[in-house]
Amino acid sequence: MKYLLIIATLLLVGFDGELPKSLERKIDKTISRSFDSDNITMEKVISDDQDENSGGLGTFIYSLHEEAEQIGYIVITSAMGRHEYFDYCVIYNSDFSIRNVEILVYRSDHGYEITNRKWLKQFVGQRGCGLEYSKDIDAISGATYSAGSITADLARLCLLLQKL
Repeated sequence: MKYLLIIATLLLVGFDGELPKSLERKIDKTISRSFDSDNITMEKVISDDQDENSGGLGTFIYSLHEEAEQIGYIVITSAMGRHEYFDYCVIYNSDFSIRNVEILVYRSDHGYEITNRKWLKQFVGQRGCGLEYSKDIDAISGATYSAGSITADLARLCLLLQKL
């Protein structure tokens, strides 16, 4: 049954997308830093390219392996700030708890405060489902839209990962 669900999910979101080359180096550094290892490999699970008019990156899910052992997942996606999309990644442990959140590309002049690693650390250990901005996640001055957006988008990712 699990495999049927994965296949159905792949058919719904597509599987032909590729991760932009411009992000690969940042993602590799984030993975290495998160697991304190340079021997992590990525295996594609889902790719969902957005059409270029939507402005978003799409959603890419990879399983992470160290040698033969699966150690977690990484999701690379976009969320909408006040006026522009920003790209970010979430590294999950094998139990789908958040290990790390990193902003990869922030395009807007406003809201850049969400790139602060100290602020992003509050997501660590969470699953993302049901989080509410300024209730479960601390508000951040100057980044109200972006901070609320990433919090809401983590709920979307949580639901997507539950389907896996």
